[in-house]
Amino acid sequence: MCATSKASFRRTFRHSVEKYLDALDKKLDNDADKDSVAFWKQVQARKRSNKSRTGAGIKFGDRVYRSRESICGQWGSYFHKLYSPSSSPDFDNEWEM
Repeated sequence: MCATSKASFRRTFRHSVEKYLDALDKKLDNDADKDSVAFWKQVQARKRSNKSRTGAGIKFGDRVYRSRESICGQWGSYFHKLYSPSSSPDFDNEWEM
């Protein structure tokens, strides 16, 4: 009975944390669109906070990354794509060389 209760509690806790983090992400997205001062205050607060703080995360695409390693990996992937040569008909041939 105790193990079942613990499992149920953990499941409920994880679900609650996900709902809370989703609400924080939506608030951050909303603040970014409406109020840039509140947005940057929230970003600075997250930046200065403890790295293990719940809610600290960055959204890449449709997914939010929270661990330092995964965020660094996503930035690395972003810059790799940014600086990789690509062939596009819209590319300026003068700058290709």
